[in-house]
Amino acid sequence: MTIAIPNDVIDAEVIPSYDDAHQGTQNMVRAAENFRDAQNEFTGLVRRAYVDNWYVGEGFEFSQAGWQQYLDKYVGPVLAGIKGAERVRLVAGFTEIGMSTRVQAAVLKVNQSTVVRDQKASDASASQDKPKKPVVVKGSDGRKIDPENPTRFTCAKCGKRKPFQGRVEFQDELYCEPCAEAVEQALAHQEAEAAKEPEPEPKPPTFRETLADLNRRLRAVEKLVLTPAQRKSLIRALEKSLKTIKSLEDQA
Repeated sequence: MTIAIPNDVIDAEVIPSYDDAHQGTQNMVRAAENFRDAQNEFTGLVRRAYVDNWYVGEGFEFSQAGWQQYLDKYVGPVLAGIKGAERVRLVAGFTEIGMSTRVQAAVLKVNQSTVVRDQKASDASASQDKPKKPVVVKGSDGRKIDPENPTRFTCAKCGKRKPFQGRVEFQDELYCEPCAEAVEQALAHQEAEAAKEPEPEPKPPTFRETLADLNRRLRAVEKLVLTPAQRKSLIRALEKSLKTIKSLEDQA
């Protein structure tokens, strides 16, 4: 809450005695403490009025609209004057008991986006106050343990929660026994495939092998009973072969 001091109140030439200044300071400290306690009490009573349905007992409708009318009637000006960190704490309390951001905005006399911003500020403050959990916790045997529940762990493959006694650690990860076996078999297969030597490319046949294959095929053709169409196809193939032989003779 912002406290404004008008410029015309400040007079540098008026210097009180130490006793007067100290007494005034102590009064201010006590007032601040009372103010803080009163704010906490007020916030708690507003939350009780909502949870215990005081507004319904006062004759207002059992609805968000009835709750808003109840607050506007009895404490509306006070709620509208709460700002800054005090409003953030109040919004956190209202959110915790289930008040919608629309109703909060209405009773606090602010925009709904302001309430949402206050909620985020409250969440950020709460997260900073929480101690950070370690990413990895080591047990007495040096193995990784789930920091939230040391008696169970999450399998790195199937994602299921399993008893910690049945864990299998493989390549810095924790697995249940079936998944560990499957992962190990898959890796072994990959390693075996990688270790295989590539098959050599087939060598082209030598001239002797080619000539022997040609003679073998011609003898097989002699035994065939061909139709006229097949004989024509054979003649064309032989003519093509003769042309190839002729080109070899010319090269020689």
